[in-house]
Amino acid sequence: MNDICLLLEGTYPYVTGGVSSCVYQLLKNTPEFSYSIFYIGGGNEKFLEYKYPIPDNVKSIDEFYLFDYELFPNKEMVRLGNKVNVDLLREFYLAPISEKASLFPQIYFDLVKPLDISWDPMMVLQSVEVWEMLESLYNENFSLNEGPSFIDFFYTWRFTHYPILRALSTSFPQAKLYHSLSTGYAGLVGAAASFQFNVPFIITEHGIYSHEREIEIYKANWIYEKHQNFMANKNLSVFKEWWIHLFHFMANFAYDQANSITTLHQGNVDKQIQHGASETKITIIPNGIDVDYFGSLDEVKRNSHEENKVIISLVGRVVPIKDVKSLIKAISVLKEKEREVLCYIIGPYEEDLDYYKECVDLVKFYSLEEYVVFTGKVNVKDFYPKTDVLVLSSISEGQPMVILEAYACGIPVVATDVGSCRDLVYGKDKEDREIGEAGLVVPFGEPGLLAEALDTLVCNESLRKTYGKNAKKRVSQFYTEELNIKRYENLYQRFLEGVG
Repeated sequence: MNDICLLLEGTYPYVTGGVSSCVYQLLKNTPEFSYSIFYIGGGNEKFLEYKYPIPDNVKSIDEFYLFDYELFPNKEMVRLGNKVNVDLLREFYLAPISEKASLFPQIYFDLVKPLDISWDPMMVLQSVEVWEMLESLYNENFSLNEGPSFIDFFYTWRFTHYPILRALSTSFPQAKLYHSLSTGYAGLVGAAASFQFNVPFIITEHGIYSHEREIEIYKANWIYEKHQNFMANKNLSVFKEWWIHLFHFMANFAYDQANSITTLHQGNVDKQIQHGASETKITIIPNGIDVDYFGSLDEVKRNSHEENKVIISLVGRVVPIKDVKSLIKAISVLKEKEREVLCYIIGPYEEDLDYYKECVDLVKFYSLEEYVVFTGKVNVKDFYPKTDVLVLSSISEGQPMVILEAYACGIPVVATDVGSCRDLVYGKDKEDREIGEAGLVVPFGEPGLLAEALDTLVCNESLRKTYGKNAKKRVSQFYTEELNIKRYENLYQRFLEGVG
């Protein structure tokens, strides 16, 4: 049995990003603990390869895919009789709206039945009892002339509850402590493992998972477009609301069961409490970086400008939540002002090829081919030395590692007012604010204001240098790797003591 099982949804070791970097940092700097990794993916992504090294203290890596439809029960409906509690099923359906997280133990032990090897909880999905329950609920809430069709209603229930039942009924590695790096499905697995094995459970949220899913759902043109077999075709708003309630409910489950919840900044704490977390469980542990490593890049900084242009860099995946389109529009404003700038968009784009194509088309629309370059996945340390301004145009963030990395290189930042960006730029408290500003903050989704802030720094080299010096001081004082690792070591030791 390993000390800690890390529950990772769509992150390390297969997907790059801030959370993945933090996981790798934690693993390699805590060799005294043994780890197992339980990776949760979407589809059956057998083609995935490791994007990070695997330290020696990682003893196993298990993969689990939420939407592996090869495992879906056959289509023939069955009557389960007294094998299933229909009243509990009804409460399970209504619970997301009433936010009754206290139902979790009963749902887990009576519906999933983890100790009954003869029971397959996936049979619930094809049971006559579920059909009859949903038919009753549909008649209570909708009519044939208003609302979705019953078939859409039924298959949406199936589609939303299939991954939940799979997550709750999967076999996961036994450990002395479970640590989920999000709520969502990873949080569900953590809560289930904690119940089954009677061991501690910790949640760490960088961004607030339920909030980020809510943003994605609101922005979705068609929530089922990738799952045609379960597609609903009327009244999408009903189903969007359904999904949103479900993600918040899963967060409630995880918060309720967790022994400890950590997050990056006070803004996240406020959201967690709003969505049901107990304030007494929450601790703030900021991100940290290897300041010496990134600081060494500052020694070679600005040795090679591209045609004496001011270099603006966005470091991140090309996905909607990063709102790359707003940055492209902002660069078009700088072009109209005849500013000599070059913008690198540094990061992988394969995750959402449709969005990437839309961004490329937008570059062509504004004739920005000489102003905007998509690098794809590269070694970011090759780009920090030539970067004059780091930009984040995101509509949601936690505490961006890329800002801390840029700070260690003496690079000022223009960021949207999301997550902890305001604290990172202006300071989180009186002591921090005395260091001075390290950039500018603007509202998200406002390309004009983003362009104005970028223009301020593009046109003022002296201000860039002042902000850069403040940035280096701030990261060295408050956001080091050593501080971050020590806090997690103390947290782990606290819960591992006395666990057999």
